[in-house]
Amino acid sequence: MASNSSYTIHKPTAKRMAISKKQETERSLLLGWRVASGMQRT
Repeated sequence: MASNSSYTIHKPTAKRMAISKKQETERSLLLGWRVASGMQRT
């Protein structure tokens, strides 16, 4: 019973971590694109 409840708590956390990791990757890609476009502008 205890292990089942801990698993239920852990699953959404892993999903949230995956989502935050995806957002972090998208943010770094966007930042890199901004830097690249800024370099091309000058």
